[in-house]
Amino acid sequence: MAESRVKINIGSNADVSGFAKVKNALASVASKVKGFAAKIGSNLMNIKAGFDMLAGAARSIGGLLQKALDAETMTVQFKTLMGSMDDAKQHMEMLKELGATPPFSMEEFAAASRQMMVMSDGALGMRGSLELVGDAAAATGKPIEEVGNAVARAYAMIRDGVPISRTVAQLRNMGLITPEVAASLDELQKSGASSIDIWDKLEEALSKYKGAMEETEQTGNGMIGAIQSQWDEGIRDFGTALLDCGKVYIKEFLDWLRKIREDGSLKEFVDNMAKYVEKAIGFISKCIRGFKWLKDTITEAL
Repeated sequence: MAESRVKINIGSNADVSGFAKVKNALASVASKVKGFAAKIGSNLMNIKAGFDMLAGAARSIGGLLQKALDAETMTVQFKTLMGSMDDAKQHMEMLKELGATPPFSMEEFAAASRQMMVMSDGALGMRGSLELVGDAAAATGKPIEEVGNAVARAYAMIRDGVPISRTVAQLRNMGLITPEVAASLDELQKSGASSIDIWDKLEEALSKYKGAMEETEQTGNGMIGAIQSQWDEGIRDFGTALLDCGKVYIKEFLDWLRKIREDGSLKEFVDNMAKYVEKAIGFISKCIRGFKWLKDTITEAL
C-alpha cells in the first residue's frame, strides 16, 4: 500500500483560534529560547571582554616592567662574568651612561660588552674598549656588537699567538682598518713582535674614529634618538621602582599559583569550567533544534 500523508483538514466553519494560539505560543517559546541563548552568548562575550581588558592591563604593566626585568637580568649576567654584584651594578650604571645618548642604546652596549668580556677573558668590555668599538661602529655604520665581536676575536688571537691573517681580513672587509694597516699587523706578527706591540698598532688604527659617537649625537637624528633614550631610561627607572615594590606580591602570587597547580586545584577548576560550558552549549543547541522542529512540524500540519 502506498504510504499516505495525514493532513488535518480544517473546514470553513471550524474554529481555528485554538490552533493559532498554539502556533503563536510555540513561536513565542522558540523566540524566548533564542533570546536566552543570545543572552548567554552575550554574557560569555562580556566575560571574554573582561578577561581581554585584564590581559591588556597586564600587558601595559608588563611593558613598564620589561625594561626593568631586562636590566635586572643583565646585571645578574655581568655578576657571573665579573664575580661581584657590586662590580656588576657599577658596570650597568656605566652602560646606562653610555647608552643615554645615540647612536647605541644601553642594551646594545651591554650585548657588545658581554661578547667582548667572554672572548677576551675580561680584558675588554669595559668603558675604554666600549668607546673604542662604539666610535668605530658609529663611523662605519656597523652594529656595535658585531664590531666588538671582531675586535675581541682579534685581541684573543694576538694574545694567544694565533695567526691573525683571517681576523685582520675581517676587520679590513668591515671597513674598520685599511689594507695597509691589515698588512702591517700581519707583518708584525710574522716578524715575532710582541702581542702588546701588535695590539697597540690595532688600537691606534681604531682610534682614528674617536669622537664619532659624539658627532652623531649632534645630528637631527641623533637629537631625536637622545630624546628616545631619555624616555627609555625614564621607563626603565619607573619599572625598576615598580618591580622593587611589587616583588613581594609577585612572589606570593607565584607561590599560590604553584600550590594550586601542584595540588590539582587549578586543573580541576579548568576542567570543570570546560565541562560546564560544553554542557550549556549542547543543551541550548538541542533546545533550539527541538523547538524549531516542533514549530515547523505543527506549522506544516496547520
